[in-house]
Amino acid sequence: MRINTDEIEFVELSWESDPAKMKAAVKVALEDFRRLVGEVERLTHGFMSLQKKFESRVRYKKEWEDANPVGFKAWAAYQAMLSN
Repeated sequence: MRINTDEIEFVELSWESDPAKMKAAVKVALEDFRRLVGEVERLTHGFMSLQKKFESRVRYKKEWEDANPVGFKAWAAYQAMLSN
């Protein structure tokens, strides 16, 4: 990564010594880079929130199944009937 005043240049690290086979550097304007980093941070936060919500639902369902085996069997039979 090379940093100029208004853009960032990313270069691939490689053992390749032939310039013709090397990939070109990618230049990104600093403002675009900041915007992209912000988007990634927001998406990551959104994903982590959904993951925690899913984990708590799975944990609740598992605790409910363990505490109510008869009720769970009745619920599973009802779901099977609905899907047919």
